[in-house]
Amino acid sequence: MKSFLPPFFHAGLAFGIAVSGVKGDENPKPLLQLPCLAALVEQARSGDGPLAFEEAFFDGPFRRISENEMTTEALIDRGYSKLHGFWNAEAERCFREAFQRDADSVDALLGLALTNAERPRRFATFLAKATSVAANRRDLSEPTRWWLEMLQIGDEGERHRRLEQRVATHPTESLPALWLARGEILDFQRGKEGAIDRAAWDRLLVSVESPAAATYRRLLWADQPPKDDLPNLPPVPKTSNADIWRIAGEFEKGRDRWEALLELFTKAVQADLNWLDSRLAMPDEAQNLGADSAALATLLSDLGREEAATTIARRFADLPYHPGAAGTTQPWRRIEDTCREANTRAIESIETRKKRRTEIRTAIDAGEFDAALAMAHEDRLSRPHAWDARANEIEALWRKGQRKEALFDFDRGFRRRLANADESWRNRPVFSEIAAAMKLEPVSAERETGRNELESLRWHAPKAPERILKRGDAVSRNLGGKQEKATLAIFFLGAGCPRCVEQLTAFLPYLDDFAEAGVEVIGISTDSADETAADFPIPLFADPNLEAFRDYEAFDEFLDRPLHATYLIDSDGNVRWRETGNTPFLRAEWLLGELEVLLSQSKKD
Repeated sequence: MKSFLPPFFHAGLAFGIAVSGVKGDENPKPLLQLPCLAALVEQARSGDGPLAFEEAFFDGPFRRISENEMTTEALIDRGYSKLHGFWNAEAERCFREAFQRDADSVDALLGLALTNAERPRRFATFLAKATSVAANRRDLSEPTRWWLEMLQIGDEGERHRRLEQRVATHPTESLPALWLARGEILDFQRGKEGAIDRAAWDRLLVSVESPAAATYRRLLWADQPPKDDLPNLPPVPKTSNADIWRIAGEFEKGRDRWEALLELFTKAVQADLNWLDSRLAMPDEAQNLGADSAALATLLSDLGREEAATTIARRFADLPYHPGAAGTTQPWRRIEDTCREANTRAIESIETRKKRRTEIRTAIDAGEFDAALAMAHEDRLSRPHAWDARANEIEALWRKGQRKEALFDFDRGFRRRLANADESWRNRPVFSEIAAAMKLEPVSAERETGRNELESLRWHAPKAPERILKRGDAVSRNLGGKQEKATLAIFFLGAGCPRCVEQLTAFLPYLDDFAEAGVEVIGISTDSADETAADFPIPLFADPNLEAFRDYEAFDEFLDRPLHATYLIDSDGNVRWRETGNTPFLRAEWLLGELEVLLSQSKKD
């Protein structure tokens, strides 16, 4: 098994110190008392060694879990549930909340470490902290001590052997078996591992009493499921976890169950959208909306529903986007999996397929049947589960005179999909000819499966909280709600913050451009009204009590301190774009270029 732990994780064991100030400062301030952490954050992001504990959270999570009745143990259980569903960001938030409530919880720190097993710097940080806290605990459970000892082993093979031994000697413990299977299955599916004994791993997972076992079983068989139903495989539970739906869909894809596959992929996207509906968040903050929506668009194209595929891909490609969102110490989202990047590739793929189909039909019309069949066959081999590739091959076979093969492929399943495909497919004369040869009526249109569900897959921009803002000259304005024009609100940490001044200065050359685009730029400061300049080119408003900062999530609830934030709010009071964090947003020209797309969403809504 390939390593599922960072190669230098042991280095972090000696790095469990807290950052206490800025290097070179003769009287260093405690980290959390510094007015702005931007310089430290950028230093942490650019490094390649272990992070100090506080540094690991410079890029979040920032929102605490408000369910006060949840125990530390319940939060840890929820964290592992999210982790096994590949929702690492939410898993980390659960484990961090557990540690916030109980600073002696080694189990919470182990959860943070395992969540970051593929992120070496953060893994080393959390394991070091867990080891440090454990040194002062005499009441640790035996399983907790075992995990600490196992994760500190430097030899990969020995760690694997210990894990296997634990599974054999403690069959009632679910985490060792799930973690062992997770590492093996992920390595296999990513091509890092050769052939594995799927049946043996499946038997192990059947024995594990955990809902997560079913997800790993589906992932295990996703690319080549058995012909018969897997024994004791429970149905997919109702869940807010998008990747559980997606993995179940990939499993059904391998079994050629396209109706179930379409339903499951749709539910994956809907789960992401449901999570966003109750939050002041942007689309790429959901679990996996970009990759899930692009997979759905690609599936629709596979099924010959290119109109719906293109609609979905364009709808999600136009959603708010931030090119720098992945460049943090907490890189949960790859830039290629954002809504824009993933769906742009889906659109390109759809266009490539259209071009290939045109080439095949052009060859057929020219009587070049061998060339047409070769292209169609190559396309089908590259996309064995794609209905449209099969349809191209059937047409080429029929026109070449290989009618027996064409008739064989024109089976009931194919005809059902043809009935759901775009009308342009059913209008192809070849399919009416084949139906007639089989003494069947021409395939007629059926109600497109999932049409209403697909139409409902839309992101709705969250409403901006309404808050009255004031400034030193007694001028006030409402933030949020109906306005004459759109608003770009810059939340900054006061005039004493050099990086905040840098941000405001970065926007000054573009104020006329924003105004011409119908956007008013304002600043919201942590300073008091008396300390807020009334004559600055950008109107500045005071929020010394951080009420607007909290409303707009420009606040780290774990560290109890304000954050930088930039919000674009349309004239109807909808948040069209935002960035929050410990560093200010400086790309004024880039945001100006995005305005047309971002504000046009108001009309589409």
